Amino acid sequence: MRKLALLAALVVAVPMASWASGSVDFKNFGGKAYYGNGVLTTRSYGSHFTLINGMNGHSYSGANLGKLVFSTGHMMAGGSLNKGGTFAAGGSFTIIGSGKNGVTGGTLFAGKFSGPTTWTVTTSGGMTYYTLTGTVTGTWAGGRTVIGTVTLNLVGKAGCKTCLHFVGGTVNLPLPVPEPGTLSLLGAGLVGLAGVVRRRAIHA
Repeated sequence: MRKLALLAALVVAVPMASWASGSVDFKNFGGKAYYGNGVLTTRSYGSHFTLINGMNGHSYSGANLGKLVFSTGHMMAGGSLNKGGTFAAGGSFTIIGSGKNGVTGGTLFAGKFSGPTTWTVTTSGGMTYYTLTGTVTGTWAGGRTVIGTVTLNLVGKAGCKTCLHFVGGTVNLPLPVPEPGTLSLLGAGLVGLAGVVRRRAIHA
């Protein structure tokens, strides 16, 4: 009887846990980007992550957690590198895990900027500070599509298209959840298992 009660609890608890809300925050620092032909692009090695919260229910920190590699859509009319403006939707946006410090290796998220991306600019003490803010849509490594938010901070010298350095930022992506059909199958399997245990208990 105790086993039966435990299995019944699992039938209820597993779907609830699977649909629990949550997200993964990728904190980035370092790396370079450049602006050319109206597009902002990371250098080949991208911007690296120093903190990841929420992945697999854990937090990871270190100097080699992975990297962010992206390219925006084109700057829309009226905008520029030093005045600010809006990049059109499009481009690419990829998060790659390092396979070190406990983080899974390979492509963790692949997508693109799914809407206009804001580029704001301020100047102080001979340096220019930039913020890129927008929305990305893509798929996790497991194949689930999600929509997340991006805020990236850069600094450089006024007028220098190749002097852009990342100094911080966050990528927030919702946790992928199983398809409803998958959860139904899981629940049905547990109910069937509970029935087997019950029949054995009766005939014991």
